[in-house]
Amino acid sequence: MDEETYNIVSSFKLIAKHYAKKSFIFDFCAWFPVEMFLDANEPAYEKKSRLFRLLRLLRLPRLA
Repeated sequence: MDEETYNIVSSFKLIAKHYAKKSFIFDFCAWFPVEMFLDANEPAYEKKSRLFRLLRLLRLPRLA
C-alpha cells in the first residue's frame, strides 16, 4: 500500500524499490554464507572475533 494515499500498489518497479529500501538488507544478511569467511583451520576464538568484526558492517548504513 502507498504510505501517503493508502492505495494498493500494483507496479512491480515500485514494489521492488520499496523492498530494496526497506527489507532487502535483512534478507541478504540472513542468506549470506557466513561460513565462507570462517576458515576451518583457525582456532574457535579467532573465528568468533572475525564474525564479530563482520557484524560491525551492519553499522555502515548509519554512517551514510
